[in-house]
Amino acid sequence: MCGNGLSGIQAGLHTLLIPRADDCIAIFLGSYERYQREFKSESGTYYLTKGWLESGSNPLQEYQEYVQKYGLAKANWLIDSLYHNYRRVALVAHSQEDLDTYRSKAMEVAKFCERWGMRYQEILGSSAYFEHLIQIALLPETADENFILVHPGGELRQDQFLRLAT
Repeated sequence: MCGNGLSGIQAGLHTLLIPRADDCIAIFLGSYERYQREFKSESGTYYLTKGWLESGSNPLQEYQEYVQKYGLAKANWLIDSLYHNYRRVALVAHSQEDLDTYRSKAMEVAKFCERWGMRYQEILGSSAYFEHLIQIALLPETADENFILVHPGGELRQDQFLRLAT
């Protein structure tokens, strides 16, 4: 559901299989449940992954772009407005090798984020969500509450991602 980027997508001729996660970090962590545990224990977390570090999508990179575009004073105001409520920056990786490879880049971002009192943490993720996705793709009738199936001609809606407490 991240940013409602898939809301309104239509299945066309094929069935779509979508992870039922309100944040893509659940996929990197290995499950919706693990994401919920992280969220409940540290809701003010800014997550970094290999992809975001490689693409430059993080507070430090954004700040550098803002300085170029708006000047120092406005850049400081913008970046502070966006990130002042976060308390932790966490690098999530699927292997110790990836943690080791991306640590220095993540720590650069974390050092910048100290301006808001964020602390740095590393989290070893899991490929379990991806593996489950492949299993469901092979046998769609086994889909559980962690996935949304959109049958041919159907449309993905935001409300399909909601998990209401019972």
